[in-house]
Amino acid sequence: MDAFARHPARAQPPIFSMATRVSRHEFAGQRALIVGGSRGLGEPHAKIIAAGGGHTIITYSVGKEDAERVAAEIEGFGATCDVLQYDVRVRPHANSAN
Repeated sequence: MDAFARHPARAQPPIFSMATRVSRHEFAGQRALIVGGSRGLGEPHAKIIAAGGGHTIITYSVGKEDAERVAAEIEGFGATCDVLQYDVRVRPHANSAN
């Protein structure tokens, strides 16, 4: 039997409060892929990097709405964020163009 429980997300601090902990250009020119950036520990990491001027790419497995909420908050701050669906439990497809 396979079982997977998705617990309710805990509220994370808003990006505006996190921005006080990092300089505006600390991560300028950096791109960060944050697996699971839609909630949990990934969400505040995405916000801190974005607040520091970095471009974040956050992934989600089943929480598209959570990921879109985080991205909207980051973009509302004036930073950039992409959202990708990615499930670490699924084997990536091999590139067949050899």
